[in-house]
Amino acid sequence: MSQLRYQPEKVAVGTAYIYEKSNIDGSHKSDIVQYIASQDSLEAFKWEKGESEATLVTAKMNWDSFSVQGFKSSKIRANGKRIVYVTLDQTEDTNQVVVAGDFRSQKFEQTVIIESYPWHSYDFDFASLNVTLPHYTDPLVPFTFGITDFDYKALGPSISFKGLVTVDFVSEEERHDARCHKYNIDGMGLENRGGTIWIDKIARHIVDYEIDLPDEPGYESGKLRLKQIDHMSNEAWHEFMLSKIA
Repeated sequence: MSQLRYQPEKVAVGTAYIYEKSNIDGSHKSDIVQYIASQDSLEAFKWEKGESEATLVTAKMNWDSFSVQGFKSSKIRANGKRIVYVTLDQTEDTNQVVVAGDFRSQKFEQTVIIESYPWHSYDFDFASLNVTLPHYTDPLVPFTFGITDFDYKALGPSISFKGLVTVDFVSEEERHDARCHKYNIDGMGLENRGGTIWIDKIARHIVDYEIDLPDEPGYESGKLRLKQIDHMSNEAWHEFMLSKIA
């Protein structure tokens, strides 16, 4: 936490980062947009062409811990209707996070102890990490964060603090037409199946990552490549989402 300093002017409100998600080999492609809705809220929208509903995660940041304070994961339909299926809320003044909802059609509620801050979710495509990166005071110094996520190998609903991940600077290089800092990323939080992450040298957002561990069923590995950056109002953002649902 000592490496982080909140700088409100570096929260890019109204910015939409449009990514292509896939396996490292480029298979199983889908589109994901991470949108910074306000100074302390962000959203991640995932859709596939021709589908009648998409996934929307809305999250609230806590800038004291540089971590998510709470989020809702929903299915969103073309008429704008949202069906919430998972919620996460951190109990005030504690390290306890309560997660509840439907997981693989099973109702559940579980309390998780956050063992280290900041923490992020790989399932959430590192969206909260993305908005935290500009607040690191020295981008060349190694930094560590925790990961809290679902265990997709478990028979029933299970979420836990999975462990720490360390990000180590390797070099400076061009990646997808952007000047980037390249880092190794690995640790118990990624089951020691990490990889490489490229971060824009100036703006400090994720340009690409390639991680051996998949973040959800159906994938063999994890890759997130930045395709485009747009700027839009909240109203335009909602219209954008609905336009992508069949």
